[in-house]
Amino acid sequence: MQQQCQLGLGAGRTDLICRDNDGNFVVLELKAVHSSDGVVGQILRYMSFVRENWAKAQGKDVRGIILTLSFDEQLRLAAAEAGIKVLRVGIQ
Repeated sequence: MQQQCQLGLGAGRTDLICRDNDGNFVVLELKAVHSSDGVVGQILRYMSFVRENWAKAQGKDVRGIILTLSFDEQLRLAAAEAGIKVLRVGIQ
């Protein structure tokens, strides 16, 4: 697992990049505030960088998960269309 990984110029800084049991990449975007559909563009940018620069050469897939305190219908719809999972999480 890598945390706060600085990607290439223009791609930005991810929260977490993990590998699943099959070695595929999982990009996690953590949001401590209410989230809307703008976060979908952000995580898609990270996923694209990982796919082009790491996963493709290894024959692996990339998926994205957004973890947030709360989200609106715009985020749910945009993420569903992009195949990104959105999970509501609580902080205690």
